[in-house]
Amino acid sequence: MAAIRRHPAAAGIAFLVAGCLVVFGVFLALVRSIGSDPSPGLLSAQGMAHRLLTGRESIDTDVQTSGEYVFRVVYQASDGNVGSTEFATHIGVAVCLRGDRATDAVRFSYLHFKPACRDGQVQLTPAETSIAQDRKAFGGEFVEGADQADEPTPRRVGSP
Repeated sequence: MAAIRRHPAAAGIAFLVAGCLVVFGVFLALVRSIGSDPSPGLLSAQGMAHRLLTGRESIDTDVQTSGEYVFRVVYQASDGNVGSTEFATHIGVAVCLRGDRATDAVRFSYLHFKPACRDGQVQLTPAETSIAQDRKAFGGEFVEGADQADEPTPRRVGSP
């Protein structure tokens, strides 16, 4: 307090500089958060992919190219009200886009099919692989129950 009485102008300048730094820091945080918004195409693809999920399933982006997203279906498990953990499966959802609008989505098994987008429609090519090969391609952890999950018949959005 004694320094403020001896040099009131210097103390005022110091408070002004500190205030400007705080305002500038808030501005930078705001600009950074605005710049990290997901693309409209990703949001559209996620919305359509979620229509093919059930129960505690969620999606994790596996492949992202122009006009195509492939999501890996993951199970969510609670960590005792601390957070959640995602466990991958051998099931995927492929979504095709036209511009930023999702046009088609198919739920498929990585063990039996390989997806591709052609003219805004998902095309599944038969491609048999093993559980070990798919686990290696994913490069992540699988839990026993999710590791065994397989759906040999694809399901398209809008089909029962």
